[in-house]
Amino acid sequence: MTGSRVRRVVTGGAAALLCAALALPAASAAVRVKVLPAPTADYSAPFLPATMPLATATAWITSALSARATALTTLSGAISGSASLPVSDRSTLSSTVATDASAVSALEQKVPTETTIAALRGDVQAMVGAHILLLVTPVVNEVIAADGDLASAKALRRQSAALGAAITAAGQKRSTARLNADHRDLDNRLNAVTADVGNLPATLLALQPQDFPATQPSTWQGNGALARADRALSTANSDVANIVRLLAHPARTASVRTAA
Repeated sequence: MTGSRVRRVVTGGAAALLCAALALPAASAAVRVKVLPAPTADYSAPFLPATMPLATATAWITSALSARATALTTLSGAISGSASLPVSDRSTLSSTVATDASAVSALEQKVPTETTIAALRGDVQAMVGAHILLLVTPVVNEVIAADGDLASAKALRRQSAALGAAITAAGQKRSTARLNADHRDLDNRLNAVTADVGNLPATLLALQPQDFPATQPSTWQGNGALARADRALSTANSDVANIVRLLAHPARTASVRTAA
């Protein structure tokens, strides 16, 4: 696969962002709070008390909108930078991100002009209701990653076909038991990648903000499927390296494959 791989493991600042986004408990349309949550909170919209100073509420929403605008800019760059996204997936992801970015921009213009807490409550509902941090972000990253894994598996299948022909030719002169074992394992690993993430992009792209938080199991399961696919691809690459080495140096003992 060409292009950089989008990582699924959340580390450092990304982990802090995810923890902050998950900061609020499940609730109805709004959660009553005495202290506003982190601007990256994205689970439920906080209820702004009527007694809250307008300037305080406006500053919080402005910061929250900025966090989402930054996230969308990052996602847009990831989409543009992916070399493995099919046209249809790229189009869907780009459209989603562009629509959300437009909505955030409109709110950034609107919020400073609001004169009541009641009006700001509506702005908060609209902002959090898009679930940019807890739905759009994992969907975009996981679709890019899944399509990347599938592209890698496709390239390895082409190598597998060529290696299979080379093993057949080598069998006319020597034993190819170990070569055949590695080749079977290679194909099994590639089949596992397809089984794990072959349908993942379509599943993720069907998720809608209005269905949140019922969407979360799908993104969590997708993350697990991608981890399994990555392990399978790592082992598949080891199989290829072993096969190439054995074909070039038949007298040598192949190194032990990386365990799945």
